[in-house]
Amino acid sequence: MSVRSSSLIVFGAFASLTIVPLGLMGVEPAQAQSQGEVDAGDRYATVSQSGGDPDLTGQASAGQQVVGADDLVRFSLPDTDLVTGAVDTPPTPELATQQGIDVPDPYAPIGIRSGPLTWFPAIDLAVGYDSNTDSEVDARQVRTLTLSPEISVESDWSRHAWTGSLRGSLEYVDDGRDLGRSLAIDNELRLDLGLETTVTLRGGYTLTGEPDSDDNAAAGADGSTDTHEFEVGATVARTIGPVEASLGVDASRSLFSDTNLAGGGVQSNEDRNRFDGDLTMRLSQAPGPIMRPFVEGTIGLRRFDERVDRNGFERNSLGYGLRGGLTIADDGPLSGEASIGFAGEQFADDQLEDVLTLTAAASLTWDVTALTSVTLDVETELDPTTRAGSGVGINRSAELGLTHALRRNVDLRLGVGVDDTVFSGIDAETRTYSGRAGLTWRASPIVAFRLDTTYEHEPDDDGDINRFTAQAGVTLRR
Repeated sequence: MSVRSSSLIVFGAFASLTIVPLGLMGVEPAQAQSQGEVDAGDRYATVSQSGGDPDLTGQASAGQQVVGADDLVRFSLPDTDLVTGAVDTPPTPELATQQGIDVPDPYAPIGIRSGPLTWFPAIDLAVGYDSNTDSEVDARQVRTLTLSPEISVESDWSRHAWTGSLRGSLEYVDDGRDLGRSLAIDNELRLDLGLETTVTLRGGYTLTGEPDSDDNAAAGADGSTDTHEFEVGATVARTIGPVEASLGVDASRSLFSDTNLAGGGVQSNEDRNRFDGDLTMRLSQAPGPIMRPFVEGTIGLRRFDERVDRNGFERNSLGYGLRGGLTIADDGPLSGEASIGFAGEQFADDQLEDVLTLTAAASLTWDVTALTSVTLDVETELDPTTRAGSGVGINRSAELGLTHALRRNVDLRLGVGVDDTVFSGIDAETRTYSGRAGLTWRASPIVAFRLDTTYEHEPDDDGDINRFTAQAGVTLRR
């Protein structure tokens, strides 16, 4: 289509211009050039929107500017520019975020599309250093090589949603010990049953290694103990007027492998194998407001395969909890959830002290600026223990994290935390202070580099325990 036969109207946030062919105004290119306003080539005049309709009498009136065809490139504005007011260049990601514009991340993995599913494979290779791999007073330094493959999937259905992931790792330690390994499988399927009701099904499996320095490790353990955990669960949620109600049931099965002993032989852990089941009901304000109050109650059972453990205690128990708090929508700079409440556990064995304690939980994100975000994670858990005379360890942890974008594809990560466990029924407590720092450089959607360091300090009557770890890795992803 000839540019001389039409007019182009361009609106900006700070100025609106009408581009009019000079041929329609009676101004010839040669005439415009003789006036010293433009170079050779097609010519157009611009008129401020505030100046009303363009003057088509044949002269470029006051407030008009004659520009060349090449100059029109700067007026080819994407929609985001029309919102942010940028004319000469596209908006920066920071400005777009401030204006509420969703700008695609050019460094994010693309994934592999397969019908309505998108798969995201990745593999990470890292070298590391650990100044105290056993977390003991007598530090043992090691160097590690870790290979971590993973794949995740997301659905793109018009209704319902499925997400899943499989992550594993193999760690070689230069002191000749067995390879460290871990595996995690997670799946979640959301079924939309009408406008007001959803059913969420979930399942997973986790393989981890319990180090011989763990509080629950057998005395004289040499090397880690494999821990297998299987989980299934379902939640039904329905909106009834201004209230959203949900009922969930979760079950897990924990299995522990035998432990090798330093003096030879093995220690059976069959008395630690157990089944856990929980029933949870939650009432909250229906989605809509930025802040929604909620109340949640839980009741659960814990049953061990062997009624009496190696120390002569019957650890079967009944647990319960109640908490209330706020859910904050992600429409503003602050989002997440925070609550306070109480939790308790009653044991079948009178030798074990029943527990009732205050709880606090939070998972909050504060977007301080478009470049900086702060996170706060707080958690309270009642963890079963094998210590003689104690039923559970009351674990309280908190971590404050900060992420700052040094560049669009370079993130600086910092964090400090504390982890404290008090064992019920006995005079025993462990506390660990930690700090971390890391840097991630996403060179492209396919390649990313990272550097992570951590420092842990654990005060102890027999001598403080300090541990420093560092790891540098490269991730290939799709």
